[in-house]
Amino acid sequence: MRLNFRLCLRNTGLIMPKSSTQPPLYLLVLLYRLREYIASASRQQQDTGSPQQQLLKKYQHLINNFYLEKRTVEEYAELMHLSAPYLSNVIKEASGNNALSFINDRILKEAKILVQFTQADMAEIAWQLNFSDPANFGKFFKKHTGFSPLQFRKHSTSTEAQG
Repeated sequence: MRLNFRLCLRNTGLIMPKSSTQPPLYLLVLLYRLREYIASASRQQQDTGSPQQQLLKKYQHLINNFYLEKRTVEEYAELMHLSAPYLSNVIKEASGNNALSFINDRILKEAKILVQFTQADMAEIAWQLNFSDPANFGKFFKKHTGFSPLQFRKHSTSTEAQG
């Protein structure tokens, strides 16, 4: 069973440590991702909405698929065969948020999961999230959360211990 679990983790891009004390945390990560996938599929089956809403949904879907490789609105606009300014305007009208915030939110969501639920060091997490170096990852994380990645890990660990 542990071998199949390790294969499953490798397929999701996560690396499981050799010790057997961590699988419950990895299981939480996998369950969280499964919940996101089911929620996303459910939203796609609902009413298609306005053309702007359809474009927003397509944009969010592409971000979920390519957030590790593509980091700019221009790259997503190219995938959608649109100009970047047009895509930005439609996303802003449909959601009230700028287009780049969706990309950053997705990267941040994955970063929080990796920081909180793995024992990987920050350099490894920066590498997994395709940051050029750990310092850039740390600056990004602190800008969006108010905590350094290590502070976030310590805070989340102490919160789990209390709960």
